[in-house]
Amino acid sequence: MALDRNQFLRLGAASVLTGVVGRTGVAAAQDPAPAPAPAGPTPQGDDVAYVLWGATAELVSIAYYTRALADGKFSPRAARRLRAARTADRDHLRRLKAVLGEDAPSEEDLEIVLPDHAFKTRARILDFGIDLERRITGVYLDGVARTTDEGTRLLLGRLLISDGQHLTMLRGLDHRPQSDAGLRAPVRISQASPWLDRFLRSRSFPTR
Repeated sequence: MALDRNQFLRLGAASVLTGVVGRTGVAAAQDPAPAPAPAGPTPQGDDVAYVLWGATAELVSIAYYTRALADGKFSPRAARRLRAARTADRDHLRRLKAVLGEDAPSEEDLEIVLPDHAFKTRARILDFGIDLERRITGVYLDGVARTTDEGTRLLLGRLLISDGQHLTMLRGLDHRPQSDAGLRAPVRISQASPWLDRFLRSRSFPTR
């Protein structure tokens, strides 16, 4: 059956496509059953690297939002949005730690040292946060594409959506377009880690 453009616009996509499905002899589902939820995350092999990187990045993100609120002199409305993002990241960290167990990084293991120059002005604060959230979402996107375990992919996908909202919020506060042009590209852990490592200090093995 050839689809006529005017018919498609007049009847709507659902009606036209249901008719096509009916003519092929396939029953049209009115209310598709929800997909069964996968088991909880049980990362396999290299999957663990994405969960571990994510937990470390969320520690840095929490530290960022805390300092942004302290140094940024944001309006009450903007401050509420920043606090909401920090609360969400604390939940992200909790979920990632639950997967990693004793191997999870913590504030007791790592000191987060953010650069002073990034917090001198409101514009710099937002620029640093946008850069951070772009890297986090890029790695989560790569993890969704590459991880083996379905439960781990689901967790990373949920984190990707949430941190994507944080990125949109920060871009809005900086009066930038709230969405990127085109489709986001994934970021490999090997590309993102050197940048993230600049802000980490081991409490067990302090650097001189």
